[in-house]
Order: sequence, then structure tokens, then C-alpha cells
Amino acid sequence: MKFQLMPVLSLMEEIYRMPFSQERFQTYIRLLNGGDKNRLAVPVGGYNPMAKESVLNKLLEMKNLNAEQIVEEVLFEINNKLEESEKVMRVGLNLVDDFGGSWSNKYQTSFESIFQFNGVFNYDFCAPYFWMSEEITADLIRERTMAYTWRTVFWLKNGRPETLEEHLNQEIFVLKKLPKIETTTSLELEKLNQLFIKNKYSTDRDLIFNFFYGDKASESFGYVAYGVGACTGFDLARFLI
Repeated sequence: MKFQLMPVLSLMEEIYRMPFSQERFQTYIRLLNGGDKNRLAVPVGGYNPMAKESVLNKLLEMKNLNAEQIVEEVLFEINNKLEESEKVMRVGLNLVDDFGGSWSNKYQTSFESIFQFNGVFNYDFCAPYFWMSEEITADLIRERTMAYTWRTVFWLKNGRPETLEEHLNQEIFVLKKLPKIETTTSLELEKLNQLFIKNKYSTDRDLIFNFFYGDKASESFGYVAYGVGACTGFDLARFLI
């Protein structure tokens, strides 16, 4: 298989330059599904089509960083590490407006884009997510693209994760492909590991969400909290690689 860039930034720029109207929304929908509501034609589902000018400005920042050129360079490196096949996964960058919008809660959207991306995967797409609330740099574009593409490779090899253990294994697999980050053990990390050992075969979505995003995120949705603080499953994955 191989990954291939699908340029979307200029397409979304054109939409954001349209007047704030129903026509803009419908243009986005036509881009998204290609005129067929039952398919995905272009992987831009993370965008808010009715976002304010600040999103356009951030999008232009990404273009000025040559974001899609960076992605092409990353994909070239990754493709050289993969076995050759006819399967092609197309990669389109998404900029998520987590400052507002009912579909743009950062916790929920992040969870879905990392662990429940079958909506794009099933159409041979990969969609790295970037956030309005973060500073986007060339290094971030490179690392984020690597992370999302290697998650796609994990799914191709292992299928969609179902248990807590499979979710954690996915992130361990990804982190082994990224530059290593030094970590230290802590009491909170040890407590989290005990929670993992006790529930590793669980498929409970609320528990898995809590494990990776913590009590604060869970409580904002009315989910059950399991005592997960600032140290989350992502930190445990880094510790275990």
C-alpha cells in the first residue's frame, strides 16, 4: 500500500471566501460527498463550513507553512517503509474549529478522529486533524501526519480497536514510529496502569474515552469518571514503548 496527498486546503479556502450563507454550506456538502449523500468524496469532515474569518486566517497560515508539501515529504518517507501494493490511502488535512460549533468539541472530535475514523478509513482516506486552539508549526504538521498515517496502517493490519487493550496497543504502535519523548514514572501513572490492567478487555466506550481523555472530559458529557486526571492513556502509551 501507499499514502498519497489529497490537496484540500485551497478547496476549503475557496469555500471560506464565499459569503456566509446557505450557498456556502451547500458548496461544502457537495465537496464532501460529491453529490451523493451516501459517500465520502473528499476527506474534509472535520471542517466547520460556517466558521468565522479566524478559521480562514489559520488555514492561510497552514498554506504559508507549505503544509501540504510537508505532508508529501512525510508520506514519501512512510511509503518507503511499507510493502508495495495497489492499495492507495489518500491523505487530506483537516482544520477543526474547536472554539465553537456543536460538532467541534475537542475531546469528542479528537477521540473520534483517533479511535473511530472508520468513516474516512472505509473510503481509503486518512484525515490528520489540526486545531484552531493550537500553534501549528512545520514540526507539528510532520508529527501529526505521521501519527495519523501510522494509525491507518495499524487498522489495516489489525482492524479497528475494540477493547481498551487494543486502543492502547494502537497508540503504542504509533508512538514507536515517532521521535521518542522522554517520560518518567509517577504515582498517577501507576494508578492508571492498574486501571488498565483491571479493564484491559473492556469494550465500554465511556471507560475507554475516560482512560484517554480524563475525568474532566468525561464529566463534560455526563460520562462515568474513573479517577483519571492529567495523566491519561496517551501518557501511559509513551511510558510503555
